[in-house]
Amino acid sequence: MTIEECMSHNWVIQADQQYACSECPATARACVQCHDALDVDGRISCDRCVSRWQKVVRDVWTWATHFQQDPYSPISSARIDPNRVSTSDDDVRLPFGLDSIVSDFDGGRIESLRNVGDAIDVLATWARRWAATRSEAPPAMAVEYLAGLTLWALEHQDVSAWPEYARDARRVRALVRRLVGIAPEREAAPCVHCGGQIIREWERDGLSELRRCTGCGLEWPEYSSLMHTNHLVLQGLPETHPGLRVTLDDANRIYRGRIAPNLLHMWVKRGKLLAIDRDVRGGAVYMLGHIKEMVDAAEAKKSASGDKVSA
Repeated sequence: MTIEECMSHNWVIQADQQYACSECPATARACVQCHDALDVDGRISCDRCVSRWQKVVRDVWTWATHFQQDPYSPISSARIDPNRVSTSDDDVRLPFGLDSIVSDFDGGRIESLRNVGDAIDVLATWARRWAATRSEAPPAMAVEYLAGLTLWALEHQDVSAWPEYARDARRVRALVRRLVGIAPEREAAPCVHCGGQIIREWERDGLSELRRCTGCGLEWPEYSSLMHTNHLVLQGLPETHPGLRVTLDDANRIYRGRIAPNLLHMWVKRGKLLAIDRDVRGGAVYMLGHIKEMVDAAEAKKSASGDKVSA
């Protein structure tokens, strides 16, 4: 098959970290950001990565102007230069750990940002720096200027100082998110598939119902779907993890709806179910596989009636 006849390339990564189509002679280089195959000739970054980095700086402006009690204004009174050098030997720390470190462009010193205005000034400094590099007038709207030049900056990383800019942009975004009180809300339980943190993002209308794992990227559109996933995994633990040590409360959660709520406690009281150890709080723990064997045996006796297993 020729390149022209191949309607959709099936990219396969090669030993040199480049891509080749398995259906035709076409080749592609990898994006410098996400390392996926690039379909655009002469580029080193993909459109998805460009959009992602544009969103980083636009998020800063959105949060600063929509989520603050006293929204940030570009025509507010002058603030202290964010690239000041501290005269103290101690770092300046924001309360509750709300601090972010940025580089001093001239001297390489680092310091803590203090407020949303300082954070946006860091982006404004980058906008002026890029404008000077391109021999352009200083932009009136720094955020849109940076967003508009994201492709240029990615394609000319030596001139744009992209690694330093990307680091500062991420830190500014994280700081502003914390200062305006919209840091992602974390679910108490981790992802059952990868162990990653499950979060909910803040949107303009409030806290989103969508749950997303920061590890594997799986999403649950609402709380009930996440709980259903967790419930299915819990129910399968006796088969998948028979060596797991559990408390009676854990076991009752695993077998919820399948056995009588007091069954395990009755087995312990009658000496049928014996603890194998104690947890850090001194509570009794039991082997899940042993509980499964007892439940299976009891279910076999009750299978004809269809009732929940009881003592």
